[in-house]
Amino acid sequence: MSSFHPHLLDRRLRVARAVVWALMGLIVVVFFRTQILEHGKYRLQSEMNRLRPIPLLAPRGLIMDRNGKVLVRNIPGFAVSVVPVDLPRASADDVGFRLAQLLGRDYGVSGQVVPGQGRGRTLGYPTANLHPASPRKILPARGVYATIAAVRGRRYGGATNIGFRPTFGGTQLSVETFLLEFDGDLAGEEMRVEFVGRIRAERAFPTPEALARQIGDDLTRVRELLAGAQPGIIR
Repeated sequence: MSSFHPHLLDRRLRVARAVVWALMGLIVVVFFRTQILEHGKYRLQSEMNRLRPIPLLAPRGLIMDRNGKVLVRNIPGFAVSVVPVDLPRASADDVGFRLAQLLGRDYGVSGQVVPGQGRGRTLGYPTANLHPASPRKILPARGVYATIAAVRGRRYGGATNIGFRPTFGGTQLSVETFLLEFDGDLAGEEMRVEFVGRIRAERAFPTPEALARQIGDDLTRVRELLAGAQPGIIR
């Protein structure tokens, strides 16, 4: 008959306890590593979402993601309809028009007019510099657009430039609108800019004078695009 040795049992218990703690530690490490990777993936995806303009809402009761996967159906009060849109491969012009088609109205950005550097005024085209109300607001691609600006209870035709002002070496993105048939200071006013059509991409010009001449040509195109806009627009 083997004799009972309490110290051997105590050692086995200590070894078993150490193994259990080691396994628990491993499980915790794996869990937190997974959480960190998932968080990093979420942050990366969120940043990608912020940098590229994508429509998420289709009309008549259907919400879709960028890949066309239906996320929500049967929104109360709406009929369900699948809207096939191939936005990732569309041109900047097509995206704007398709967005307007989906929304049933021109895409717009609201915010407050803030003081600028006065570059437009020196060129003969003073602009209202819009600071979007939300930093997460998706802006159209950089370029010049025919727009409608709603401010002080009136709606003005205008030309809006979204970009960095490369002719002057700018580094900060701005949304600047020249209002047709308007003269005054709008600093501090709330304004909404609706994008009717795209004129051209943003580019640098060799001199401010060359830029001024191009703006004159842009305004001719802007007036053409706004000619068929809704009535009551000052242009």
